[in-house]
Amino acid sequence: MKIATTIIDSYPYFDTPAEVVRFYEDTGFRLLDYSFYRAMGNVHHFLEDDWKKYVAEAKAAADELGFVFVQAHAPAYNPLGGEDYDHKNGVLSMIRSIEACGLLGIQNSVTHSGISRSYLYPGDSDAYFEANRPFYRSLIPYMEEYGVNILIENSCEVNMAGQYFPMTAEEMNAFITSLGHPGFGACWDIGHAHIQKVSTHDELVTLGSNLKALHIHDNDGRHDLHLQPYAGNFDYDDLMRGIINSGFKGYFTFEVDSYKPPFADLKKEQLKTLYLTGRKLLEKYGLYKY
Repeated sequence: MKIATTIIDSYPYFDTPAEVVRFYEDTGFRLLDYSFYRAMGNVHHFLEDDWKKYVAEAKAAADELGFVFVQAHAPAYNPLGGEDYDHKNGVLSMIRSIEACGLLGIQNSVTHSGISRSYLYPGDSDAYFEANRPFYRSLIPYMEEYGVNILIENSCEVNMAGQYFPMTAEEMNAFITSLGHPGFGACWDIGHAHIQKVSTHDELVTLGSNLKALHIHDNDGRHDLHLQPYAGNFDYDDLMRGIINSGFKGYFTFEVDSYKPPFADLKKEQLKTLYLTGRKLLEKYGLYKY
């Protein structure tokens, strides 16, 4: 199993995605998760006319240094936002992120489904998923054109105040099936599962072939802290058995974005330790592959 990491936690130190990519040299990482999460805030000019230039520069930097983009996180767009919500730029950012994934060779992009006070967990599940379906289905032409899968991510009630429904594998499978297209799948976030008090092992097995990606980070079981493994109290044996028994063949992708010191060199040292932690963990279970 190969190790990857999101690059969003290094954005604060640089002005362009290409500079961020170069920062990962000599950290151990070679596989990167390109995050468009803050695209609606115009991070790195993503909503400007020349947005493709920045994506192309990031790809050129990756190619030069031997990095590969293996995963992405879509923009933080809420399709169930109210009338005052910026839907125009939200939809634009989502479409551009799918095209960018195509340009970068990324097959899987992770999304958060919409949230609204009109649908409260768990009683309004049918209405919630029905409200989200039109937006996800509207992405199918772009998914097919650029060869990109769209994944939904589990969350936890602590984060979403009861306004979000993909919490369990059963709920995710039902929603994915209802979308009626093979390009939809699931990303299992172990930190969110830990807070929700569900077994990652059992949920990974239940997701089965719908499981396309992982988000790896730790917490105290109560707050979504996105800590480095072993800085919280998550049960990694539960995770590793789940990976093995589910037959998951994807990437071990870190989403550790809580450590943002004011000095870039300290951040780089943390990234080196993060990679080594992932390697040691995978080696313990005989799963590490460079």
